[in-house]
Amino acid sequence: MIKNEMAICIDFWMNSKHETPNWVKNTINFIDNRQEIHSVVLSTYDIGLERLNREGLDWYKNQDMIFNNNLPIPTRWIHNRYQSSLRYTPWHPWIKEQFTQPDLLYAKFDGKHKIAMHWWYQLEYYLQLNPNINVIWVFGCSFNQCCKTRELGWENGPKLTRMPWFTNSECICDPHWLGTLEHWQNLHNTTWQYL
Repeated sequence: MIKNEMAICIDFWMNSKHETPNWVKNTINFIDNRQEIHSVVLSTYDIGLERLNREGLDWYKNQDMIFNNNLPIPTRWIHNRYQSSLRYTPWHPWIKEQFTQPDLLYAKFDGKHKIAMHWWYQLEYYLQLNPNINVIWVFGCSFNQCCKTRELGWENGPKLTRMPWFTNSECICDPHWLGTLEHWQNLHNTTWQYL
């Protein structure tokens, strides 16, 4: 089996009821069961405290290992600047502190590489290190807002990566958007592709 796919999980924020929605469970099952997925990207924004208290979280350990140690010097300066802004956003009065859904945050994803990313240059660098990846899946909340406009979102991602981007309607919190978006086409059942 060739592992040539990446899954990007955008803004899987914990809800106020501390319940795990079905779309989050579906995403975890989808990633677990799809053998082609090589890498799983955690891209939850506004998580300053979560990132600081990352004991035992492979997402952030792998992020530190790859981006803090291996980046070229000019890019490392940019990385440190952006990471510090991400780290301290909870103390800004207009930003609410967020935490990743625990089921996703602590998912094992055996045989898959877990890494946290938030910025385009990180994805670009990671794809250079993993040239076998040629398909990207995007999942998350607010498909027509966060999943679209975040740095790793689908608004610019397909053009910048020059790779096919897909989603699964059962792995996003608001699947009703898919039928109304110009560039998303239903391929089969719950699988949609950005064209």
